Amino acid sequence: MKNDLTQSNELLLQFNTARLFLAEEEEEEEEEEEEARIVVSLVDVTERKLAEEEINKSRERLRTLSAHLERIREEERARISKEIHDDLGHLLTVLKIDLHSLSKNKYIIDGNLETDINSMVEITNQLIDSTRKLASELRPGVLDHLGLTAAIEWLSLQVQRRMNINFKLNLPAENISLDFEKTTVVFRIYQEALTNIARHSGASEAMVNLTVKEKYLLLEIADNGKGISEEELTGHLSLGVLGMKERALIHGGELTIVGNENDTKVALVLPIK
Repeated sequence: MKNDLTQSNELLLQFNTARLFLAEEEEEEEEEEEEARIVVSLVDVTERKLAEEEINKSRERLRTLSAHLERIREEERARISKEIHDDLGHLLTVLKIDLHSLSKNKYIIDGNLETDINSMVEITNQLIDSTRKLASELRPGVLDHLGLTAAIEWLSLQVQRRMNINFKLNLPAENISLDFEKTTVVFRIYQEALTNIARHSGASEAMVNLTVKEKYLLLEIADNGKGISEEELTGHLSLGVLGMKERALIHGGELTIVGNENDTKVALVLPIK
């Protein structure tokens, strides 16, 4: 017979069978004789325990699948981003050069044609800018070429320019060496956190701290905007927050988000070794 203590007054018993029993201990007193007695009742919890185990296994399988799909998605994003930047960007640049050369051709005497060519050059410039933006939004090249630290700094500057939010960054002097998946996890969580700050907080300042302590990476983000509410953390519109937590959990990490009246703090702890 095996037994595991589950609570101070409960024992999980397993006899030489495939069944599990929960032994519940309860103390009673006889009113007349004033003697205490102990009553032990056995409850068959085999099905419940098997169901709990199956649920836990199912959750692990779903997280494994989610991690696999996320890696495929990020690899596809990186491939498409590179093709857009290298191939389409190159072709548009060549087109711009040809149009510019054509506009300078001394044999063009039609003023309207020259105006049309200059207009085409401007449109091509806009296409080049849009192509670069699309490629960086799919997966910024700085993340793969320069690393996580540089990517966090780059993204912070992008949000600072667009949303007029002043960022105070405390980043390592040297790049943090992580594998493809964990680099992606940290960057995507940071990206989602900045998206939430820009869209919902109304903050004017944000502080970012990225450090490595022994075997763990710590990313902390704090803003001075409207604090995130409990409903926003747990409600039906909190899919972004849920996605951040799941990303961390899949890789053995933990994400905490705490909102007060005048600020929100996000902390990611991720094992890196």
